[in-house]
Amino acid sequence: MKRRVIFVISRMAVGGAQRSLVNALKNIDSSRYDVKLYVREDKTELLNEVPKEVRVVVNKNKAKYDHDLLTRLYEVLIRIAKRFNRQNMKKRYGEKTTSYVIRKKTAYEKKHYDILNEEYDIAISYLQGYVCKFTADVVRAKRKICFFHSSTDALSDIHRTYLPKYEKIIVNQETQRFLRERYPSISDRFVVIPNFVDIEQITSKSQEFRIDKKDSAITLCTCGRMSPEKGYDLAVKAASELWAKKICFIWYFIGDGPEFMRIKEEVAAEGLSDQIILSGIQSNPYPWIAGCDIYVQPSYEEAQPLAIMEAQLLHCDYIGTEHLLLAMIREEKSLCQQYFIRADISIE
Repeated sequence: MKRRVIFVISRMAVGGAQRSLVNALKNIDSSRYDVKLYVREDKTELLNEVPKEVRVVVNKNKAKYDHDLLTRLYEVLIRIAKRFNRQNMKKRYGEKTTSYVIRKKTAYEKKHYDILNEEYDIAISYLQGYVCKFTADVVRAKRKICFFHSSTDALSDIHRTYLPKYEKIIVNQETQRFLRERYPSISDRFVVIPNFVDIEQITSKSQEFRIDKKDSAITLCTCGRMSPEKGYDLAVKAASELWAKKICFIWYFIGDGPEFMRIKEEVAAEGLSDQIILSGIQSNPYPWIAGCDIYVQPSYEEAQPLAIMEAQLLHCDYIGTEHLLLAMIREEKSLCQQYFIRADISIE
């Protein structure tokens, strides 16, 4: 009899954790496991890469809980607080909004998605934070495993309560170090497993097309979600210095996120709109990585530098911030040696 397994993740938009999950799903033996995937938000650019053997359910009903009367009232109060520079008030109502929406969302999901009412042999939260909390609270399973992909413990209140509910917490070496210090009572539950990477697929997809290059210009590339920790602001500052020194370059920013408009405005303000190309989300970023002269990862924090590993696989030179490069050195092995494809991933 097949073992019943459910993976839970917040979204399947383009991102390192999501790509790792796709590759993991591709390598699970479907003759041994009945696998399901529950996606909590309707952001699903990578879903078309999930194997057909995996039953996928997506929560597409954000409007049912995210825009009701109380939520809109909180939003008005937050705008008022912002208008009058009342930071404490803004923070308080922001926290109230988040807490309220999470409660409403969880109640809605439990009521409307039968996939969450089944019983499983193994439940896997493929992200830390709210996904970790949700999987622990809602999904019924004999065993539970949590993947912790973050390089920080920003939601420590959640993790302090919910990580002990998991039999195993999957991390990389860098994350394991600080989590063991923070949670010594469960230090024996942390297991180091590198992100799952499909080397053949990356190589193949990198050859689907060639990016535009100028003979006289250096071609740079940065991929990732445009959120504060990814350091796109550092990239814009570096680009401004390059341009001031009359260095000719084209820099592709591949990604989207909460910082997209702010970064776009900074690029325009620096007069770099012809040099920095904001390409948005790309389901296949590999031709840009393979075609660039230098891959740049300007992240302030990074749990596991998947994009740099992909750049290495595509024989691309790369530059990273001091934090990122030191983290890589402490991994003790080169990323190309450490990350590999398994013919069969056994969920035991």
